[in-house]
Amino acid sequence: MLINDKFQLKKFSGKGGWTYIDLPSLSVKSVLPFGWILVNGQIDDCAIRNQKLMPRGNGSYFFSVNSKIRKAIKKEQGDSVSLVLSIAELLNQITEELLACFNNEPKHFYTTFQSLSFEKQQEFLGQIYASKTEDEKATKIIKMFQQLDILNSSH
Repeated sequence: MLINDKFQLKKFSGKGGWTYIDLPSLSVKSVLPFGWILVNGQIDDCAIRNQKLMPRGNGSYFFSVNSKIRKAIKKEQGDSVSLVLSIAELLNQITEELLACFNNEPKHFYTTFQSLSFEKQQEFLGQIYASKTEDEKATKIIKMFQQLDILNSSH
């Protein structure tokens, strides 16, 4: 469990400002780009899956509460919410697409991947899943295979 507490919804000033929850400093190492932390949990009675905590640059984080969530919990800026979060493990999210990529390569790629530390596996997957386009995702998968090949050759 990463967080289990009550928080007040806040809003960044200005037109289009995000509604968010300020979170304390967390002793978690991010494996995603930009220092994001991927979480699951719930806000009040609304389930949260694969949402990102965003760093503020001072060790603390904030959690964006989009309109879909606000409508589901019927709350806005100034309201108090119950927030329960745990870190989402990217390893539970290896897609059929990525498994197909592993199946199209020599077996040692997957074996080498499995031999990596949990943190290194999460780092690879975080980079792949943070891709904004299919081309970027493909490029990152190819780069991962190249690095896995180098690691395999060094053993």
